[in-house]
Amino acid sequence: MEVLTMRLFGRGFKITILVVIIICGFLISTRMYGEPASLESSSSTISQLYLFNTILSYIRAGYVEEVDTRLLIEGAIRGMLSELDPHTIYMSPDEYGELRVDTVGKFGGLGIEITITPEDETLTVIAPIEGTPAYYAGIEPRDKIIKIDGESTEGITLMQAVNKMRGEPGTDCTLTIRRLGEDEEVDVKITRAIIDVKSVRYAYIIEPGIAYVRLARFSEDTAVELLSALRKLKAQGMKGCILDLRGNPGGLLDLAVDVTGIFVPEGKLVVYTQSERKSGREKEFKSAGGIHRPDGDIEESEFTKLPLVVLVDEASASGSEIVAGAIQDLGRGLVIGEKTFGKASVQTIIPLDVEGSDKPAALKMTVAYYYTPKGTLINEKGITPDVELEYPKYSPLVSKMSYKGLFRIYAERLYAEERENALNAFENEPYFLDEMMDLMRESDFHFYSEAEEETLPENGWGFVRAEMEKNADDIYKLLKRELLRLVEGEESAFKFMIERDDWVKRALEELRGEMW
Repeated sequence: MEVLTMRLFGRGFKITILVVIIICGFLISTRMYGEPASLESSSSTISQLYLFNTILSYIRAGYVEEVDTRLLIEGAIRGMLSELDPHTIYMSPDEYGELRVDTVGKFGGLGIEITITPEDETLTVIAPIEGTPAYYAGIEPRDKIIKIDGESTEGITLMQAVNKMRGEPGTDCTLTIRRLGEDEEVDVKITRAIIDVKSVRYAYIIEPGIAYVRLARFSEDTAVELLSALRKLKAQGMKGCILDLRGNPGGLLDLAVDVTGIFVPEGKLVVYTQSERKSGREKEFKSAGGIHRPDGDIEESEFTKLPLVVLVDEASASGSEIVAGAIQDLGRGLVIGEKTFGKASVQTIIPLDVEGSDKPAALKMTVAYYYTPKGTLINEKGITPDVELEYPKYSPLVSKMSYKGLFRIYAERLYAEERENALNAFENEPYFLDEMMDLMRESDFHFYSEAEEETLPENGWGFVRAEMEKNADDIYKLLKRELLRLVEGEESAFKFMIERDDWVKRALEELRGEMW
């Protein structure tokens, strides 16, 4: 989630412009910049600029076809910035205009948070958004997106990728995916839908005295929603809380600080920024012991001593890492899971006038990094949990079945036949693996390559059946999730999965020991 915040500060005065675009989970800070510093006047820089101008002059004068000088210079600018980090980019007037559009939390797309990983410069999934087409298609964190609708993503920018994946609800987009640790590339057809971005997706008492809160992202109303949810849970007997930040790509810095302030006493350092080009801290962000109201006042929190466990995974990024890092460093709770994504840098948006255009372009430039209270650099390093757990992965067969939509198709057919009785019919069906095998054959499903199938007995179907038996529990779980979604709704399907979540079970154990 990329979020642009522009604030004018004064006593009791604040204007916030929120822009939500599904791109990736880094934090953006806007500053007022004057004229850029004068160009370095060394002979080396002047020589290089002279060389650039000479080459441009030769191209304009003698290239075999007519050229658009504007496009050449724009391409040169993009090439220059590509030598820096993936989040320092040039945005054309149209791209900048799209970034500034207020989508009010809804848009047509797939439901994927993406980034470009610096180690291999590939388009990479941070996380699918729960309840979206990408989520149910089986897209997972760290999946590499090799192609979009058959076109290679090599050299693509984040904005270009977003534009390709967005579209009218009901239309299809095919992603070519390569899963981390696997060589095979798989085509995944996903039907676009309206993506409804919510912060506090679920908040309920998971067992007597313990609440579970799923915080999916950080946006304008996150802190207000979270504080309100916690108060309702307190009225229901909450004495401890599991805050689930898995797959949360982050968002507004101020909201990440406010969320931390709900759990951390007033005046405690939450995070600070620092640039490698400057010594010392640039800016410190401290807990208010509550949240900032729209009128500028502080609404105090009564949860600064609440027993707390925070769940994170490799898809928890930026704002999530700030919250988890502060909770950990300040000893306010236990962080459980796996090392986080490692994406917490500050970007500044600098509008640029463009000759011949009534709309500005912009430079988005990384200017600083975020550090936890004890000085841990979050960017690229991430947050290491207090209790590290290995996240259970689905087998290659189950993943491929999910990619191909087989669980969804099976559930939709059963629901069409049985309607509200579909869950009972499924629970009383002892041969659901046989039915899945029939569906796989009908769907021209291939677990092995054609060359491999030719060398295997029954084209490998015997081995496929053996793998299904080995993974029967996961197949059952994913089939029932799909049926629950159709019969009872998204929340019921989500709770069913959480009840079987080993990380949540570990969090419950820790809280029981903390509270009693």
